Amino acid sequence: MCLSPSLVLEHLQRIARVIKDYLGVLNEDSLRKNFVLVYELLDEVIGYILTSEIDGTIQMKSYLTGNPEIWLALNDDLNIGRVGRSIYDYSSSYGSGAVILDDCNFHELVHLDSFDIDRTLTLVPSNGEFSVMNYRMTQEFKPPFRINALLEEVGSHKVEVILKFHAEFSPSITANSILV
Repeated sequence: MCLSPSLVLEHLQRIARVIKDYLGVLNEDSLRKNFVLVYELLDEVIGYILTSEIDGTIQMKSYLTGNPEIWLALNDDLNIGRVGRSIYDYSSSYGSGAVILDDCNFHELVHLDSFDIDRTLTLVPSNGEFSVMNYRMTQEFKPPFRINALLEEVGSHKVEVILKFHAEFSPSITANSILV
């Protein structure tokens, strides 16, 4: 994820201002004496998601003989681009199951003849693995994982950070190849 350096500095400055408002003065001694309070403040300030984005891909592995034609049907409510809509606009014209992608691109083997009509991709895959479709989505969504951070002072100049991940989806759904 690419963040603007000025956004990061602004966020750090606001955190420092909040801590100073609670402690009265911001120095090493006041931080040590109020470590638990500062930890709880950081947990509240950093616990919220500032932005959410999905960069996804549909990968295909094909070792079929005879080069058969394959049809891949996507969600009927798939919309590409917002056409002037706000990212928080969930108007009823899209329906409740709508998937709104900011943009996408397709592999050169994909034929888009019927894509605009019924959201079907047609292709004759070559042998091996390739990306059928790459897409990006920045609309507000419930993230699949919740991340909790635990800070623990383990020395005079050392803090240990423990990250705990919790899946926010049904146990019947699986996730593969997750990178942290």
